[in-house]
Amino acid sequence: MNFQSLVLLIGTNPLPNYVVAKYFSDTNNDLLNIFMIHSGGNANQSSTREYAENIERVLKKNKPDTNLNFKYVSLNDIENQKSNVNDLNSAFDEVSID
Repeated sequence: MNFQSLVLLIGTNPLPNYVVAKYFSDTNNDLLNIFMIHSGGNANQSSTREYAENIERVLKKNKPDTNLNFKYVSLNDIENQKSNVNDLNSAFDEVSID
C-alpha cells in the first residue's frame, strides 16, 4: 500500500508517531509529505510542536537524503471542536491528500 501523505497527531508521547513515520518513510517510496498536527501553546495547554520538530530532526538525521516535506498544523484551542475543524480546514484547503 503506497500513499503520498501521512498525517500524524502529535501528543505528549511522540514515540508512536516516530515509529510510524520511520516505518513508512523507510518502506513507502511514494511518501512525499508528513503532516504534523500538534497543539498550539496557550494559557490552558502546552504546545506539542517541539515533539513534532524532534521527530522531523531525527528522521532527517537518520536519512539525510530524504525528500520528505514536513508540514506543521497547529490546533490553537484543542478544547474547542469548531476551532479545531477551522484549523484543519485551513491547513488542508491548499493541499491534496493522497
